[in-house]
Amino acid sequence: MDRDPVYESITFDLWRSKCLVAAAELSIADHLASGPLSLDELAARCDCPAQRVMRLLRPLIGEGFFSRNQAGEYCNSEKTERLRSDHPQTLLPIALQFAWTRDQGWWKVADSVRTGRTGYQLEFGQELFEHLADNEKLAANFDRAMTALYSAETDGIVHGFNFGDVERLMDVGGGNGSTLVPILQQYDHLQGVLFDQDHVVERAKEALAESPVFDRIEFQTGDFFAPIEHRADTIMLRHVIHDWDWDDSQTILRHCRDSVGPDGQVLVVEMVVPEDDRPHPAKWLDAVMMIVTGGWERTEEQYRELFDGAGLRLDRVISATVPHARVSETIEILVGKPTTA
Repeated sequence: MDRDPVYESITFDLWRSKCLVAAAELSIADHLASGPLSLDELAARCDCPAQRVMRLLRPLIGEGFFSRNQAGEYCNSEKTERLRSDHPQTLLPIALQFAWTRDQGWWKVADSVRTGRTGYQLEFGQELFEHLADNEKLAANFDRAMTALYSAETDGIVHGFNFGDVERLMDVGGGNGSTLVPILQQYDHLQGVLFDQDHVVERAKEALAESPVFDRIEFQTGDFFAPIEHRADTIMLRHVIHDWDWDDSQTILRHCRDSVGPDGQVLVVEMVVPEDDRPHPAKWLDAVMMIVTGGWERTEEQYRELFDGAGLRLDRVISATVPHARVSETIEILVGKPTTA
């Protein structure tokens, strides 16, 4: 039977997501990683009543999430393999991000639209990045979630922009180094700087200690809302500017412009919103930014104006192909050149 698509979106899509996130939080895919388990065995590992585990999994199995063998034992399916913590393309951190943050404020969408405040702030009384700074476990998972969400883009960035003439690349808001490291591996001459808040940089140092490019990375702590004392001929901001409103974004870009000097460049890596009404993932991500961080996804013209107010000229926009895309089949690299010293 074909269900009403509007009804499907309001109900079944929500129920499916919530049950799948709950299964992730209960580590069911990890419990099944070594092989099939009976209901009682699985429930014991989850520390949950068996009948409630069965009722959680029953609708998911009907849609290809998990399965049962002929003996009635529970197994992972191809879909749920990616909820395992050890899967190379794991989606577990993304699911846990929703589980641990009450859906990142999405229950407050209407209030957020009415008030202009983020759903996250309405839910928790503080903004996302303030919350992360106060919660080490949540912050570490956020790093993993962002890597899981955007990792497919990295190859497009590495091969979509020519870093051959760059000597010193600073990744501002560089997180765990998941963008900077592959670029350094591709370009042997390049020196890297990972710039982020102190608690983020400390985690990155530990995570990258065994990386073959560790000695070519300078770890710097700071606040991009203040002047950046460190220097580089190129600064990259990957999925940073979309987290902030217009004034904050221009402040960040202005400090980056000052850091690279008159002959440098600032690379902003974001999805660009099309001007027309066709479907595009950037439009959904813009709604996410409105609810979760208070930021924006922007059109090319909006980026041009944003750059201009920060003393940057939008020199060109490179559309890089994203193989095995998780969010979008392309990612844009907006190249800004300083217009003032």
